[in-house]
Amino acid sequence: MTTDDEGMRDNWPELRAKFAGYTFHHYRAYVQRTTKLIEQEAVSLDRQLEEARLMRGRGPEEKGIAISRRMEESQWFKFHFHRMAYKSVFVSIYSHFEQVLVEFCDDLRKARRFKIAVDDLGSGDTIGRCRTYLMKVGDVPFPNAAGWSDIKLVQQARNKIVHNAGLFQALGTADTKETTTLRQFLMRKGGQEWMGETVSVSEQFLLYSIDLFSAFVVELANVTPAS
Repeated sequence: MTTDDEGMRDNWPELRAKFAGYTFHHYRAYVQRTTKLIEQEAVSLDRQLEEARLMRGRGPEEKGIAISRRMEESQWFKFHFHRMAYKSVFVSIYSHFEQVLVEFCDDLRKARRFKIAVDDLGSGDTIGRCRTYLMKVGDVPFPNAAGWSDIKLVQQARNKIVHNAGLFQALGTADTKETTTLRQFLMRKGGQEWMGETVSVSEQFLLYSIDLFSAFVVELANVTPAS
């Protein structure tokens, strides 16, 4: 690969040192705190529901209607809160992984004085462009296929949440081969019910994603460039 200055020192060792011990430890703590918040919220909602049950039937009819509405809202929130909370954390974790890959590519560009940047590769998903950049521009051997395959499935789950309201596919349509594969993956890694219409993620799945991303970045940092 042609560089801006062939005579300048290759700084790959510095790049490796920066990412070789990289972890997503702050996100692991974030997941654990989110789980604690969910548990606290569940207790609070149970208490509110019990108070509403005791109050129902007492006083004017208008008050009874208001209490019934409050119970319905609390029950809905109790059912959906943990799903919304974990999905929010999941999207944040994935976005950080994208950011780390882009930073790795940019640091590689600076370290080896490449003229081409990731953004020069045009459109396409971020991690796909980073993979192309590392392999085609940086001559970096890409980490194991198994890890990348799981990352692509994690990406599919994220895209369903962000771009498709969490739906696996249009309501009332049969599962495609891709959807079935994604369902099976999410069930193995935690949080997904087979018949669910939307992608569901759990604490277990978030922690798996963190470990997957961390291992991938460390493996990427420890490969030896071809040139």
